[in-house]
Amino acid sequence: MITRTKLQKVFNTLMTRTFTLPATVKRNAQRANDLNQTLKVIGSWSSSSKLVLNPKKTKDMIVSTDQIARVHNLKDVHSNLEINGTRLEGVF
Repeated sequence: MITRTKLQKVFNTLMTRTFTLPATVKRNAQRANDLNQTLKVIGSWSSSSKLVLNPKKTKDMIVSTDQIARVHNLKDVHSNLEINGTRLEGVF
C-alpha cells in the first residue's frame, strides 16, 4: 500500500518535472517516460484507494512565453503522457 507521504513525494516529483527548451528530443522523451511512470504510480494509488483518475478530464499543458512558443512551435509539441493507457489531451 502506498502511504500518504509516498504519494506526496510522487506528486511533488510529478509537479517539478519540466520539459525545457531548447532541449534534446532524447532528454524530453526521457522526461515524458518519467512522468508516465509517475502517473502509473498515482493511478495505482488512486485505484487501490477506490478513487477514479479520469484521463478524459486530465490535460497535458505546456506553459511558456509567446516568444518561446512561437520560436519552438510548441503548438506542434506532444509529450505522449498517458493515464491507464489513454493519451492525455494537450492544451496550449
